[in-house]
Parts: sequence; C-alpha cells; structure tokens
Amino acid sequence: VKDWLTQSLRKALSESSKSLNENHLQTYAPAVSKSVRMLTEAIEGENILLSGENQVEKLRSSLGLIVSSSQNPNIHAQPSHNNLPTSPEVKIQKKKRRPGERNANRDIVGGGENAL
Repeated sequence: VKDWLTQSLRKALSESSKSLNENHLQTYAPAVSKSVRMLTEAIEGENILLSGENQVEKLRSSLGLIVSSSQNPNIHAQPSHNNLPTSPEVKIQKKKRRPGERNANRDIVGGGENAL
C-alpha cells in the first residue's frame, strides 16, 4: 500500500497537481488478486495481535493483576501498593516490633505515678 501511494504521489507531483486524485491512484493500483492477498494478510495480522492481547489478559489474571471495572481499561494493571503513602502528610509506617518487644516511647521514665 505504501509503495502504491508513493508512486501515485510522485505522479501527481510530476504533473504539478495540488492534490492526489483518483486518476493518480488508479494508475498505480495493484491487481485485484494482490489486493485480496494484502487484505487477507492484514486480517490475519490483526487476529494474531488480538490473540496476543488475550494471552496477556490471561497472564495478568493468573498473576492477580486484573484491571477492575472501575479502573480505566486503557491503563495496564499494576500490583496493588495500597500500603504506600500517597502524599507527604501521610505518616511513614514504622518497623513492626516482634511479639514481646516493648515500645520504649510509651514507658514512663521517672516522675510518674509509681515513682519512688
């Protein structure tokens, strides 16, 4: 198709035409059999691309990365990072302590109610 359009444009320019018209296109039009073959190849190529997208969707589904209906379908699904802060005002999560570890910030040191 590209060659056909290029040759037609070249002819139009050689004639000092301001636009590409049907006569220019018909002069270099491919044979009907070649046009049918190009159409068949284009359809097969589209089918291959669509089957590739289905495989990507299956993979994302298997990995748990499916885009929910509320999200934009044009945006690829990403792993959920709901625990990450989204703005500077959100406190940074502190490292979790092991069971039995004391939180030193909460211990009263001297001057408390139980002080001697």
